[in-house]
Order: sequence, then structure tokens, then C-alpha cells
Amino acid sequence: MGTRPIDVPTCAPRTARFSMPETGERPNRSVRLIFLAMCIAAGVLAPAAAFAHVKWFTDPAAHPLRVDVILSDRTLLWINSSAVAVLVLAGIRRLVGRRVGSDSPLLRRMARGAPTILAIQAAIGLVAAATRPALLAVNLPLSMNSLGLGLVAAELAIALCFITGVADWLGGLALIALVLLTALLASPFDALEQVLWAGIGVVVLVIGRTAVDGGQARWWFQRRDPTWARRAVSMLRVAMGVSLIAVALTEKIWNPDLGLAFLADRPELNVFHGALGIPWFTDDLFVLSAGLTEAAIGAMLISGIMPRLVILGMWLPFHLGIPVLPAQELIGHLPIFGVMYLLFVRGSGEAQRASLPSRRAAIPERRTRIVIVGGGFGGVTTAEHLERVFGNDRSVVVTLISDNNAMVFTPFLPDVAAGRLEPTAISTSLRARLRHTIVMRGRVTGIDLEHRGVQVALDDSVDEVPFDHLVLGLGAVPNYHGSQTIAEEAFDFKTVADAVRIRNHFIDLFERADREPDAEVRRALLTVVVAGGGFAGVELAGALNDFARDMLANYRHIHPDEPRIVLVHSRNRILPELSKPLAAEAMESMARRGVRFELNTRVADARGGVVVLDPAGEIRTETLIWTAELPRTRCCATCRSSMTRVAL
Repeated sequence: MGTRPIDVPTCAPRTARFSMPETGERPNRSVRLIFLAMCIAAGVLAPAAAFAHVKWFTDPAAHPLRVDVILSDRTLLWINSSAVAVLVLAGIRRLVGRRVGSDSPLLRRMARGAPTILAIQAAIGLVAAATRPALLAVNLPLSMNSLGLGLVAAELAIALCFITGVADWLGGLALIALVLLTALLASPFDALEQVLWAGIGVVVLVIGRTAVDGGQARWWFQRRDPTWARRAVSMLRVAMGVSLIAVALTEKIWNPDLGLAFLADRPELNVFHGALGIPWFTDDLFVLSAGLTEAAIGAMLISGIMPRLVILGMWLPFHLGIPVLPAQELIGHLPIFGVMYLLFVRGSGEAQRASLPSRRAAIPERRTRIVIVGGGFGGVTTAEHLERVFGNDRSVVVTLISDNNAMVFTPFLPDVAAGRLEPTAISTSLRARLRHTIVMRGRVTGIDLEHRGVQVALDDSVDEVPFDHLVLGLGAVPNYHGSQTIAEEAFDFKTVADAVRIRNHFIDLFERADREPDAEVRRALLTVVVAGGGFAGVELAGALNDFARDMLANYRHIHPDEPRIVLVHSRNRILPELSKPLAAEAMESMARRGVRFELNTRVADARGGVVVLDPAGEIRTETLIWTAELPRTRCCATCRSSMTRVAL
């Protein structure tokens, strides 16, 4: 559990004195960067034995904790050195500025997948412990009785939850319970050493294994307080600091005999005595120095001051121990690597830290609640604009409600229907795109304008979301002109699911037509009617026509002239959104490629494999796709009476 620490206390004060101008002015940017680089270099180059978890390789039962050492000056030295380390780190932050180490585009990209990395690496550690068998760590062996087998099964079940993401929140709760159980089965000190696992459990419980970057908590926590994600990461940071301090005390500072026994088997780790030839730097002094440094690292993590700098200083020493020690060093430290990565990319909410009074002042008693209904272009663009305007302002809470957890780039729906693109290529996660917005997946069943609440149907219940301002971006729905038969027979073309359904149906038509001996039946199967000559209808007709031509090579019994794509439009030209010359050119190009047009014509009815046209005519077909006339939904119309609170 230990680490090879960053040696800030020895270098920081000296550097700070020489870099501060006598005039009292703040140093320029180059001096700050040089100073920061020196601190990092000192941390990664400082040799120490703290990167090795002593109890993993030396039997602690042969070297019990000494009470007389606990009451000695070593304890006072530990407290003073950790306090100095935290003060020095605070001085570094004051010198280089609070913005050093803040979020950057690179860190935000690195943060993607960090919760998953943490969960997977924790799962590997749990599986390794279960196979020994041991409770969380190899120095806590389990007996092969009913209790031991039950705990092994629990570790494997938690690992399975973390790997698959199924019921990962339950796995997080169980992992926290295992840490509490360690205090009963082993000792409180052993539980403190393993409290890092409880921090991992909190992150998985609050944020989730499948979260994109750890910036937003699960919906249950997010709706109660958007800061829950930061709280979980802070708990993880504190838990790691407590674990490091516990290991430093029980393996080195308060138990020097255990550390000396470890060094007796591996004398090369005391590089001061061996590699550097410093005879007065004895093994006892080395063990004490390693413990003090490790405890100082833990104290700095708990303080929350510049955690990225602290993590960066720990990173290289953790890896340096891997080739020197057995494979258990790598396997046992995998969960710690995951914690270090998450804390590095997330920064542990560093920018949010402040004194207690200022924190309370930052949380207003009355928040402005803005609710956006609809996860399409209108709703998402509105949410993004509000995020740019309000940023991290906690007095404004923005909630977006959508029946889908992804935003679909609808202009590419024809390409999905024609098999050119996969559905995932035109979808983006709402939670990944909206970092400061609460995203709720559900279906809006009603809006209470009088009491300012939106009723949302969730999986098995209906919840009400209160609002001060309501934005409706629901888009549109097809209008079948009151024809129930058209509504039942036609394919809609609004969602990714609609596009996939059309693609699968189109392929099935070719399969059936290739086996059909009757020419008239085969012609009906290969005829597709698209109702509506706007952008959606024209692009879909063109895409399906190209799709059909490409498929002909694989169906030998279908003649190239048999597939027909017919576009029906009520006006005298297609694409009324464009100028007449552009619309005419588009129509001519599509006609040359085989698309047929029925202009000044409406679809009057659809029944029994026949599309009835108005003013006259019928088309035998198995496929009618409806893209025509998409008005506002009824919900928008009912909200006109409260335009001061509702935006359309």
C-alpha cells in the first residue's frame, strides 16, 4: 500500500526563498514553471522504500506493533514532519498560483473512462485476493471455513459487478461493508490500511463504473445535490491518504523491526547506504525516513492542496518497485494505480476548495431551477448555452429531460437507414456533452403550469421535477391527416430506431423478392413509397435508391429495373426550403439515378399492400415511409398560456 514519496519538504522552502523577489512582487510565469518542475523532479527522484508494502513480503506476526514506540519521539516527529509538508505544499500553491494544475482540455480527454479504469483495476485486485484466499490484501489471509468461503464469494461477486457494470452500485456498497468487516475480523489498524477500498466503493456507488469521466454522479445523487460527484472523489482522496498514513505507521514509524526485517532480505533498497555509499544512513534511519515521507504524502492528499502535484510525485516511484519485487507488488498496486489516475485527471475538486464559511456562502438557500424538456438540437443547444452563461454557478440548476440518453444527429438518419453508418456514429451521450446539467432519462407525461412541475415517467414510477423556468424543445411528430390506417401502415422516420427498422425491413424485402416467382408480387415487394418531399424525404429516397442499386449484385433473381423508389409530394416541386434552380437540379439528378416522383399528389390512404393517391391512382407496395408535415406537438400548444415561464 506504500508509496515512494515526493520529497517536497527538503526542496520547497529552499527554492521558495531564492525565487521570491525582495520587492514582494509575485514571480513571473517562467519562474513559477521552473519552480514547479524542480518540485516534481525532486519528488520522482527521491529514493525511498515506501513504494513497497512491507506486510506483503514479511510476516507481520513475527514483528508485532510496539506500544513503547508509539509513545516515543517518533510520533512527535511524524506529526511535525507531516504538518511541515502540508504547510510547504500550501506555500507552493501560493507561490505558483491556484490556477496551476486546473482542468485543461488534455486532462478532460484523459478523464474519459477514468471511473471504468478504477473499477476494472480494483476488480483485478479483488480477484487476486480471493484466489489466495485473503480479505482485500495478502497480509489478511482467510480460513477455508464457511465464513472464509463466503468472503471469497463476496470478493468475486464484487469484482464481477465492477467488470460488467451490472449492479455496480451494489458492489460498491458490499466493498464498503468488507472494509468495516475487516475491523472486526482483523484489527482497526488493518481496517485503516484497507480504507482505500472503501473510497473506491464510494466512487462506484455515487458515480458509477460506466460513468464517462466521473464529473457527474448517478441520477439519484445528482438530483439531490450536483456536488455529489466531487464529494465522492474527495472521499476517495482522503481514504487514500488515510491508508498511506496507516501503512507508514504500522510498517515503519511504529514498527521499525518489521521494516528492518524487510530490508534485511532486500538490502539493495537502501540506496543511500548501498548505491550512494553513505555509511551513516543506516537501515533504521532509512525505514524512519521512508515512513515519515509516506505519512507526509498521506497528509498532503488529505489536505486536498494541489493533489495533482502530489499524485505526479508518487507515480514514478510506484512503478520503480515493480521490476525489483515479486509480481504481487504489481497486482496489489493495480487498485492504487486506478485511484491515482482518477485523482490526477479529476483533481479531486481542487478548484472548489475554500474555507467553511465561504463554502456555505456559495450554496444559496434559493436556487433558480431551469428545466429543459427534449434532448434534440433545440434542448441540447439551450443547455450548452446556459452552461456557458452560468458555468459552475450553484445558484442555477439546469435539468434536461429526454426519453433518450443520447442526442441524435438527425441529418444522418438516411445514412443509417441505407446501411452506410452505424447508429452509434450519429449519437453522442448527453451526460458526456453536458457536464454541468442534470440529465434525466424519462418520458414527460404532463406539465403543471400552476404549480410549476413537470411529471416524468421513469421505469416504474412517476416523478415531478419542479421548475422556475421551463424550456420546451420537443421537436415534432408526424401528422397523418386523421387517417388511422396510414398511422398503422406507415413507417415513421424520426429516430435511430426508426432508421434501423427501415434498414432491416428493406433488406428483408430483397430476401423475400429473391425467392418470389410471381413477378407482380415481387414488384410490390421492391417498391418503396416515401411520403414527403422535404429534406428528410428527399435524402431518404436518394439513400434507399443507392442502397437498392448496391444490393442488386448479391441477388441474382432480381432484375435491375424492378426496385422502385417513389417519392410522393403535395407541391409542384420538391425541397421547398431551397431555391427553384437547386430543387430542380436535385430532382433531375435523382431521376437520372432511378427515383420516381409523384408531384401535386397526396397519400390519401394505405391498406392491404396498396397506397391510395389523391387525386387519383394506386401503388402496390409493402413499404410506406412517412416524412411529411411534422407540426409542433400538442404539449407545446397547451403551454402558450404561460409564456412568462415557458419558452418554446
